[in-house]
Amino acid sequence: MTRTVRISRIIAGAAATLAAGALGDVSPVLAQGTNTATQVTPLPARKVQPQRRLPAPAQTDDDDQPATQPNIIKPGDDGSNADAGATTVGSGSGDPDDGDDPARVQARRNMDGQPLVGNERDTNQDGTPQVGELEPLVKDGEPDTGRDPRSKADIDAFERPAAGYDAVAFQIELDPILDRRPTRLARFEPYDPIGIKRGTWIIFPEVEFGVGATSNVRFSPNGKASAVFEARPTVRAVTNWRVHAIELKATGFASAFPGFATENDKAASLEARGRYDFSKRTNIEALVSTGLSQEARSAVNADATATNRTNVLTTRAATAFNHRFNRLTVQLRGGISDVSYGDDATAAGTSVDNSSRNYLQRDAAARATWEFTPSLFAFTDVARNDRHYAGTPSDGIKRDSNGYRAIAGISFGNAGRIWRGEVGVGFGAQTPDDGRILSTSGFILDANLAYRASELTSLLFTAKTDFNDSTTVGQSGSLVRTTGLELRHAFRRHLIATAAVQHTMTDYQGVSLRERNTAANLGVEYYLNQTTTLFSRYSHTWFDPTTPGSDYTVDSIRFGVRIRQ
Repeated sequence: MTRTVRISRIIAGAAATLAAGALGDVSPVLAQGTNTATQVTPLPARKVQPQRRLPAPAQTDDDDQPATQPNIIKPGDDGSNADAGATTVGSGSGDPDDGDDPARVQARRNMDGQPLVGNERDTNQDGTPQVGELEPLVKDGEPDTGRDPRSKADIDAFERPAAGYDAVAFQIELDPILDRRPTRLARFEPYDPIGIKRGTWIIFPEVEFGVGATSNVRFSPNGKASAVFEARPTVRAVTNWRVHAIELKATGFASAFPGFATENDKAASLEARGRYDFSKRTNIEALVSTGLSQEARSAVNADATATNRTNVLTTRAATAFNHRFNRLTVQLRGGISDVSYGDDATAAGTSVDNSSRNYLQRDAAARATWEFTPSLFAFTDVARNDRHYAGTPSDGIKRDSNGYRAIAGISFGNAGRIWRGEVGVGFGAQTPDDGRILSTSGFILDANLAYRASELTSLLFTAKTDFNDSTTVGQSGSLVRTTGLELRHAFRRHLIATAAVQHTMTDYQGVSLRERNTAANLGVEYYLNQTTTLFSRYSHTWFDPTTPGSDYTVDSIRFGVRIRQ
């Protein structure tokens, strides 16, 4: 009954305004759902300003026929005074009891099905069809199934692909501490290599030539100065597939010291990496590599009486399985490495067999990472290894051993623009199978962390802890800690300077021997264009062991050019 009365009042009011429009006192206005008009005597006390008519938006009552929509002019929309008593649908005209009370005007608009002001929802009273799509009404305590309640970070944790694609810094990194992407962020350059596209492959060739001099060519207390000529060619080939990936890399390095042929470098390596993506959350990675190099004069087991530098051939195969559950990522990895040493030559012309130093090492590790945000993670990493030597040193004690490492830390991921990489701390040990050799244990600090302070300045912090065996008679293993800090700054877009320092501490077990090796480096690079870079480098090395008379220093300088595509 109440609804009928209200509809009658609305019809009467609309008829009155139509009749008044015919007399020239008001503008004609159509009432929604009304097809006829009845003339009534207008209200003499109200003078109405002329109203501006707006185009009516089309509605549909069914699938084909458009419905009429009343032209609604709010007071003041046409520039007139809002208090001038403009006649509108749902205003005081037609219902003297309402007057111009705003609350009653709004209430009538709600009931009449007119569009609402602000964020109020149309309640669809009186059977008027609604326009547009409304959000579902959810009562307190009821689940809202119409939207995703997760935060953006939660959604990213589930939906973000497990591995992306970067042709310059490839993403196949079985051991996260060796990831190349933090270094790429810290060692920014004005140009990225373009590469040569061949089908679904991109090839990145590069060659570096340098000349210079060193004050101590043999890295010894009685070292002599020499000039040096260097060449370092590199070629990488990377796929640009949307899923799966392969990376092939070949590197060479050669140096020549006139008058000191035994110190020349002849190094080369071949490497193949691959990733198979089972899904966005699951993949398997693999690595096969082989490399030939020369042992450093200051190496732990190097023969001080040898006239040559021992050739070292290292062959490695490794694999890693990665799966992301949601915020939790698990990695299982393992590998096998074969290290072989060439023979030494003595001043007397005899040969020294180093086959007893050859060893085979097997590694297994498990890693768990929890993602708090896409740029902050916590992780734990546990690894075990065992080493088997091919022979026995002259003291008759075989150096086979097994070890473990356990670390925990934080990671910033490898896709950020300010922070990349990780820092982990823990404990580890390497225990010989023969009880006559002391075990080596100690605190572990591993880090590979880049910080981009600005577009002009960056910092790179690295740290690595290793447990080495010793085949030298009378010695046990050694604990080796290496830390480094590198600062890079661009004075101009094409002129970039680098300052770095690296410190290595080697602590031997069973003997009173400790070695400190500190290297400071300064460098400047000038990028002529996309393909050519000029560079200069200076380094100072200070070797300080506890053995009297064994310390030395080395100063080296290099000038060169790097060409790449």
